[in-house]
Amino acid sequence: MVYSPTSGTIATSTGTVVLGIRDSKNSGVVVSLSGTHSGFTVVFEGSIDGTTWYKVPACKLASGNLEVGSTALADNATIGFYLASGVFGKVRVRATARTSGTLAVSMLAAPSSVNPVNNMQYYVAEDIGKKSVAIAAGTTGANTVAVSSGPGILHKIVVTTAGATAGVIIYDNATTNSGTKVYSSAATHALGVYDIKMPFVNGLTVRKDSTTAAFTIIYSLIN
Repeated sequence: MVYSPTSGTIATSTGTVVLGIRDSKNSGVVVSLSGTHSGFTVVFEGSIDGTTWYKVPACKLASGNLEVGSTALADNATIGFYLASGVFGKVRVRATARTSGTLAVSMLAAPSSVNPVNNMQYYVAEDIGKKSVAIAAGTTGANTVAVSSGPGILHKIVVTTAGATAGVIIYDNATTNSGTKVYSSAATHALGVYDIKMPFVNGLTVRKDSTTAAFTIIYSLIN
C-alpha cells in the first residue's frame, strides 16, 4: 500500500498537525521535526475516533530511546521519531509549550515491518485506557507526590530523564510515603520502559530522591 505524507507547521504553544492512517492496524508513522524554533515541547498522540486522544510511545531515531509523554526539543533541532500507531486511525503531534519560531512537521505512515524498536506495537495497544502521571524533575531536594487513591495495578514506569541518583520508591498509600512498597528502584535509573505489574490497595504515592530524574507512571484503577 502507498501512503501519502502530511506536512504542516506549529507556531503556537497548543498547535497540532494530524495524520490520518488508511490502514492503522498494520502501520507505523515516521515523524520529522525541523525549522527555526525555540522552547518547544511536544507530545505524540493517537486516536481511534478523532475525539479522544492517547499518548503514543515514540522512538527517537537518533538515539533509539523510547519516550512517552512530553518531549522537549533542542532549539532549531532537526530530529526524527518513529511512532507505532497500532490500532489508531489518526496520530498527531501536539505542542504543549513554545517560546518562539515555527516547528515544521512532516509525517509519513509506513508498514509496521519498518518498526525500529521491538514490541512498540505491544506498548501502544496495551496502554489504551490506562492512566498516566508525569513526575517532573525537581529543583530542590527529595520530593513526595501523591498519584492516586483506591485499588489498582501499577503497570509501568517510563524513565524519560535519568538522574545521577534517580532513586524512586512507590508506596501503596494514597497520601504519603509510608506503608507497603509497590516498587523500589536501584540507586540509578537508566532511560527506558520498566514493566512492574504490581497490585495496590490504598493508592499510589511516589517518593523521588533525585532532583534531575523525570519519569511517567502508567497505572489503572479497579472500580
